[in-house]
Amino acid sequence: MDGKDFLKSDFGLEAESGRSIDTTVRFAVAHTELELQRKRAIGRRIRWIVVLVPAFFVLVALSTHFASSCTHFSTPSVFANLETWQHHDNASSVAIRKRSPSPQSQGLTLSNTVSTTGSSLSTNPSGTSNSPTSTSSVPQTSQTIPPAPAASNPPVLPTPFPQPFDSVGATTNLSTSSCQAFFQNMTQADDFRKCRPLSLLLQFGSAFIEAQTNLTALSNIIFGTCNTVNSFDSCTQSLASYASQLSTSCSKEVQQSNSLVLTTREGLLNYPILRNAGCLQDQAGSQGFCYVEAVHQSNPADTYLYQLPFGVPLPQAAKPTCSPCGGSVLSSYASALQNSSGNGNGSTDGLKATYDAAASASASACGSGYAQVGIVSGAEGRWQVPLTLSMASAVALSLFMALW
Repeated sequence: MDGKDFLKSDFGLEAESGRSIDTTVRFAVAHTELELQRKRAIGRRIRWIVVLVPAFFVLVALSTHFASSCTHFSTPSVFANLETWQHHDNASSVAIRKRSPSPQSQGLTLSNTVSTTGSSLSTNPSGTSNSPTSTSSVPQTSQTIPPAPAASNPPVLPTPFPQPFDSVGATTNLSTSSCQAFFQNMTQADDFRKCRPLSLLLQFGSAFIEAQTNLTALSNIIFGTCNTVNSFDSCTQSLASYASQLSTSCSKEVQQSNSLVLTTREGLLNYPILRNAGCLQDQAGSQGFCYVEAVHQSNPADTYLYQLPFGVPLPQAAKPTCSPCGGSVLSSYASALQNSSGNGNGSTDGLKATYDAAASASASACGSGYAQVGIVSGAEGRWQVPLTLSMASAVALSLFMALW
């Protein structure tokens, strides 16, 4: 086939139609070059899609993991300023005490009598001693863990019973009279005092802390927090109502991230969670209260577990004891998290920030069956994964259309 026949068959062109063979050939070459350029452009787009779409999915996966991690550390600023617990071990005693925060000027002193300008707040209206519990010079580790008293044979409780805010030992700035009045009214109200909230005793109970040098006295106090005149449900409702009132009466202090106010609110809302955890007993061992057993141990890791509902994480240096009680406390928290949507279960905000890490550390040290892991991250993942995949699909399609 000569050049003329080739042009006729492949391009439908006639050299005799007024065009020269050279002109026709140049046209054919130009047409071929355009086709090649178009195919190269398509190839480049496909290569970009092949590179960008997997890269996008990788970025989505990383961002989801980062967001999940941030969730565990996005607790309110109060948790960064919470009074920490120290485990003192000396020749005379092993006690868990709170480090006093730095004083703030012109504030409200919460002690036996809380003084303000023109007002005073007495957290002990009976006027009796604020140290109703006896102490012991024998270290807790050398004391015998007393069995938890039976409800049918209750112990003699200290009178007056230890109350929160009996002696915080620091000056705390409450900037509004409404907030001062709230604390005064709450701490003197029968429905508050009769509930004996362990959640707040852990944070603001001086007599409660002092009682930890005597395991028998401590056991009696724990019994008192578990056996209250007002029912569990009634106390849960009362303290939740106080938390709501606090948010209104101390709104300025809440905005200022006042540590006393925010920790008090958490303690009011955490009441049912920490009452359940505090009343646990070591049925297979000492038969005593788990909290008393935690104080008895030289390793303070189990005592740290009672701070998790406040958003205070288990210290990285803590070595889990792997005790049955530690597992029971974590199990009670897992149940609270799994039933957090129900009424009367308390606030799980603090646990959402701390539980998974503590459970993972405990399971790693004590065995996979010791604690339920992934409860918080698993609950988040159930809605995060479908959403993430939908977003990824939509963006990938947009990339494809834009490149094409």
